[in-house]
Amino acid sequence: MQRLTFISVCLLLSIPCGADTIIVDPNGFEDYTSIQDAIDNSSNGDVIEVQPGVYYERINFYGKAITISSIDPNNINVVYATVIDGGLSGNTVTFDSGEDNSSIIVGLTIQNGDTGVYCYYSDPLISNCIVRYTKGKGDGYGSSAPAINGSSASPTIIECIIRENTGPGISTCDGEISDCEVSENSSYGMYSCDGPIKDCLIIGNTNTGLYSCQGPITGCVASGNSGNGLSSCNGQISNCLVSGNLSDGLRACSGHITNCTVLGNKGDGVDSCSTIQNNIIVQNWCYGIRSSTVLKYNDVWGNLSGNYSGVVPGQTDTHENPLFAVEGYWDADDMWVEGEYHLKSVAGRWNPNSHIWINDAVTSPCIDAGDPTGGYFYEPEPNGGRINQGAYGGTICASKSPYGPEPYCGKYIPGDANLDCKIDFTDFAIIASHWLECNLVPESACWE
Repeated sequence: MQRLTFISVCLLLSIPCGADTIIVDPNGFEDYTSIQDAIDNSSNGDVIEVQPGVYYERINFYGKAITISSIDPNNINVVYATVIDGGLSGNTVTFDSGEDNSSIIVGLTIQNGDTGVYCYYSDPLISNCIVRYTKGKGDGYGSSAPAINGSSASPTIIECIIRENTGPGISTCDGEISDCEVSENSSYGMYSCDGPIKDCLIIGNTNTGLYSCQGPITGCVASGNSGNGLSSCNGQISNCLVSGNLSDGLRACSGHITNCTVLGNKGDGVDSCSTIQNNIIVQNWCYGIRSSTVLKYNDVWGNLSGNYSGVVPGQTDTHENPLFAVEGYWDADDMWVEGEYHLKSVAGRWNPNSHIWINDAVTSPCIDAGDPTGGYFYEPEPNGGRINQGAYGGTICASKSPYGPEPYCGKYIPGDANLDCKIDFTDFAIIASHWLECNLVPESACWE
């Protein structure tokens, strides 16, 4: 017994103390009423859980590797209800002590600061946050400082909403920015952000959507901005939608622009850019392509001033209506109405609203019209062995091809649970495994 007790004590001594969860509540029912007080009394690894409410304060992490979180970061209503309000004085949230990605803020609304989040020589993780209503004066950004501002900083910014700020949405932040909405800011959407930018919505800002961002830009939408969609962005730009901007779609971008859809912009589609490949550039108000360098396998069609200016048309370019699922347009109030730009196909196109494949009566000429040397490997079969043009080319959402040797589904059949265009025991097994399941809300309505 004494030996077992000795071993147990040794094991306990070898286990480090666990992190604490510190609860902040504005009504005084938990550990603290102030987030900053909780930070000051925390240790590395602690989680500070913030109850819903409005906290009128400005906070600084002071280099601590802690997580500040709302009670449910994935519930947008909880995020809106859990607010740090900086009172229009200074930075609402500050990282300026060398923080890295172990310093985390997740699932809070950050508002009314000179800057919403300021990162100085620090690389924190900012996730599932809303940053709004910043109004501080700033130099070089227009009327106000950015909502999220970096100085020699590479914060990771994921699934955030940055909107309705009086300066740029995000500026000089060189970490990964992904799955964010940056909208309705009174300046640039993103300014001089040099890390990878992926799957972001940059819409309705009162200057250029993305300006002078030098890293790769992938899967983004730049639409309805008062300046250019993208300008002076010199990394690779791929699988982006650039539509309905008040000036050019892409301007002075020297990187490789591939598989983008550029349409409905009130300036040129693409102006003074470098290699332009596998893109759909249609129905822009000025020229489709102006003063650019290398053109390969683009569809350039229906641009109001002409398809080309100051550049020799690409020998492999095509010039046909791309047959989008739904075309975007400018309405009677001069507002851009976004379309849906998957390509029609008799073999099937993906519907992002219903999440099913739909068979059309016609097939887009942009299917199997990109560079024949590769890039189609992620496209669903049948893919014709050649990449599609446009924003979905080379992705799992590419429209299917009726032109290759593979058979294709002429029409999906009710009861085809795995969408392989035949009904067999596999479908029966799938249906049987979900028998009597019901997702009606309220649940009591299921079997009435």
